This record gives sequence, structure tokens and C-alpha cells, in this order.
Amino acid sequence: MVRDERTARFSKISEAKPISFRLIPHAFKNVFRPVFPRSAVSISADYVASIRVSTRPPHPVENCAYTPLPAGVVVPSHAKPNISDPEGLHRALKQAIQHTGLFHKEVNLLIPDVSARVFLVSLESLPGKRNELVELLRFKVKKSLPFSIDEAVLSFQVQTLAPSRFEVILTVINQAILREYENAMEAVGLEPGFVTVEHFGIAHLLDLQARDWQSRSTLLFRLAPRFFTTSIYHQGFLRFYRSMEKDYSSLQPPPANPEMLFDEIYPSLVYYQDKFQKRIEMIYVSGLPAGSEGFWAAIQKLAECPVTEIRADRAMGAVPGKLNANEMNQMLAPLIGVELGIA
Repeated sequence: MVRDERTARFSKISEAKPISFRLIPHAFKNVFRPVFPRSAVSISADYVASIRVSTRPPHPVENCAYTPLPAGVVVPSHAKPNISDPEGLHRALKQAIQHTGLFHKEVNLLIPDVSARVFLVSLESLPGKRNELVELLRFKVKKSLPFSIDEAVLSFQVQTLAPSRFEVILTVINQAILREYENAMEAVGLEPGFVTVEHFGIAHLLDLQARDWQSRSTLLFRLAPRFFTTSIYHQGFLRFYRSMEKDYSSLQPPPANPEMLFDEIYPSLVYYQDKFQKRIEMIYVSGLPAGSEGFWAAIQKLAECPVTEIRADRAMGAVPGKLNANEMNQMLAPLIGVELGIA
């Protein structure tokens, strides 16, 4: 196990408030409650984005910005180097943070979903010591990784489903890939205080937009130009997670035929119904541009359950700066979910 500060801070963002404990893996639940940075940066395949939130309650968003990235600067993957052009990323980061006016050195950092692996590990009992649980988790997943477990940085959260039934949300990233993103931040004078994947920022946004979502079997689907991520929650517990690399640049704008996207959602619906003998009751989606209402209506008909879009502008109530609602919902949604979710 990598025994340095990166292990401690990777995916710790959920320590902020109890409602989020079921949404985002973290390293030290209930040990302490840190003061989270009131600004955040996300690095994606096609852009970098930044956000600054007021330090005063109720922590409104003060400014935000995004800068497009040329193709090939960042190529997200959990198995190989992600940043092909450090100088190109450096220029985009400087531009985004200057437009946002990030005054504090420490920020939250969101990275692409496919840069890390998320596992659900079922256990009938828990070891008495944390280090014993870590070693058990490492043993459970080491054959599923495309790199040595000795190169992995781990973060986990224990879900207690029943008195003798536990499921651990385990997030794993290659320390060399994590270091790539840390180096990029440090090169522009910022320190990534907490690191997580973008999908968990969207999960926070779901919690803000739909307070009753935990009472339903819920599928959360996020589409990005280079990948898609699906998670399923039952009674608020994460029961399924899948992130796949795939080029969806053709979906900008949405295609006339939504069946091609439903084909990606359908296996998750079937898996959940077969394993838990339950149907998905609600689908929440994120990532398509404005004007996609007809597209999601078609998905709703195919899935035979309600489909609702997760929108960052609804959670905020207003769009600061020069961004429009479409840009905010596509580029800024994960950041807004994280910052408003930990307020």
C-alpha cells in the first residue's frame, strides 16, 4: 500500500456530511471532519473547469469557468498515462483558474471517471483493524487490475446492508496516474487537497435535486464525450457501478436515434433486475446538451420508467459569470455537485 498523503486524501470528499457517506468513497469515515476547500478544478478529456464558492454560508457560487482542451492533451484511462501534453494542459488550467479567480492554494480536484476503478466488494464480516481490511480488499481486487496492486492507491467506504452483510465501495487508482494530475495542479500553483472522480460529483448533485431519490431503485447515467458511467442505488446504497471508455462525440448534438445510447443502459437494467429481483424505478441522466428533451423521452419509453435530467442550474438557481445553462450542465455539473454538496 502507498503510505503517503495521497492515500489519505484520494476520494475523501464525502467526509463533508453524513448524507453523502453513501454516495462517495472516502478514506477515514468518522475519524475527523476536515475543512474542505471552497474551490475546485476538474480535468476532463475535452476541457478543464474551475469553480469558486463563497466561504460564507450558504456558500453561493461566486464564479466559474471552463477552457476547451485540444484533442489528445488528456486521454483518460485507468491503465495507461493520461496526460499526453503537459504544456497544453498547463495553459488551459492557467486560463480557467485566472477567469475564476482562485485565491486559495488548496482546491478539490475531480478527474475523469475512467481514470480510476470502482469496485463493490461483498463481505460477511469485517476485520477488526483498518489495515487488515485494506489488505483484504487489496487481495480481493488485485487480479482485476491491469497494474500491480503495489502501484495502487486505495480509498474505501463500508456499506452496512444488514447485521452480517457488508459491501465495500472501493476506489482504486494507479499512483502514477494520480501523480500526473497532481503534478498538473502543482505546476499552476495549486494543491489538490481532495481528489475524486467526476461521477461522484454528479451523485452529490442528484442528492441536491431529488431529495426523495433514496426511497427508490435509482439508476444514474452520466455521458461524457469519451466515456459513460452508470451507477445504481437501492435505498441510498450503491449497488452497481460501471464506467466504460467509448467515443460519444457523435452525440453532440444528440442523434435522431436514441436506441444506440439505450443499448448502453439496458445491460445495467437487466443486471439489476436479475440480481435483485427489482426493477429500476427512476433514471437520472447527465451530460447531454440543451434541447435533448425528446431524446430522453425516447429513452423513457424504451426503459419503461421515468427519466429525469440532472441540471446544475436548477441546484444553483442562477448562472454566474458568462456561462450559459448548457455549458454549466455539461462542464460544471460535477464541480457544482461537489461544492454545493459539501456546503
